[in-house]
Amino acid sequence: MTTEKKLVSGVVKLIWMTHDREITWERTSPPEDLVLSCNGRIVVFFGAQVHDKKVGLFEEVQFLDEVEPPRGHERQAGLALFTTDWKLEWVFPDLDVIDSLLEAVRRRSASVESFLDSLVGEDEAYRSAEAGETG
Repeated sequence: MTTEKKLVSGVVKLIWMTHDREITWERTSPPEDLVLSCNGRIVVFFGAQVHDKKVGLFEEVQFLDEVEPPRGHERQAGLALFTTDWKLEWVFPDLDVIDSLLEAVRRRSASVESFLDSLVGEDEAYRSAEAGETG
């Protein structure tokens, strides 16, 4: 297996582990090492313990010009490995699948599935009540 395929497979495994709740991601401030190594601004950071490593997932925004207010920006998801005290060890290369991981973690963090279940449950209860009134 090539290195790129192994990296993609590893990120896909993190997505599965996130869906299966095998990883607990915590939204927190980004470690200073990461902030200093980025060209843009980190707008969101999630950290987790995965096996014997700390893993950081983040979204970086880079403004395309220095004009105030900026006329454009570029967003990029990133993934990195850290030491136990959150010192930056290694940043994954830019892979499209990291965007999917960030989306999965955001959904889990915001409890989107629970929200939708309760919302749909309310709709079903409303329809059942409405059907009982007319039936």
